[in-house]
Amino acid sequence: MADTPRILMVDDNPADHQLIQLAIEDAGLPVVQVAARDGRHALIFLEAMVAGGPPLALMLLDLNMPGMDGRQVLAWARAQPTLRDLPIIVLTSSHAPADRRDALALGASEFQIKPGDFAGLAAIVARIRWYLYGPGPDAAQIPAT
Repeated sequence: MADTPRILMVDDNPADHQLIQLAIEDAGLPVVQVAARDGRHALIFLEAMVAGGPPLALMLLDLNMPGMDGRQVLAWARAQPTLRDLPIIVLTSSHAPADRRDALALGASEFQIKPGDFAGLAAIVARIRWYLYGPGPDAAQIPAT
C-alpha cells in the first residue's frame, strides 16, 4: 500500500527485528518495517528520505551497535531539517541513566528498554500506534490492511 506508514528499525540483532515484526503483525498494525542492521545502513535510508525518497513515519533505534552507534545516528538525524520531527524511539537493552539522559538530550522522542517478553513488545507497538495514529478513541480506527 502506498499510504502504509513505513518505520525504520535500526538494530544489529536480527532476532529483535523479527520480534518487533511479529508484535506488529499480532497487533494488526498496518506498517511496512524497513530493517537496518547498523547505523551506517540506517543512514542509507535516512539520506534517501532527505533527498526526497519515500518518507518514514517513525524510527526504532538501538543505541549500542558496532561501527556507527545509535547516538551518532540520532545526532545526524536531528541535524537534518527534514528529519527533526521524525519520531525516534530509542529501543535499547541499556538501563544506564546516562544513556537515557544522553539519548533524550540528542533528540530522541522516547527512551524504551527492550522488554523481556512479548507483552512488553505489545506495549512498544502501542507506542508506535500512538505516534502513527494519535491518542484517543480514533486511534483504534487504523486503516485496514
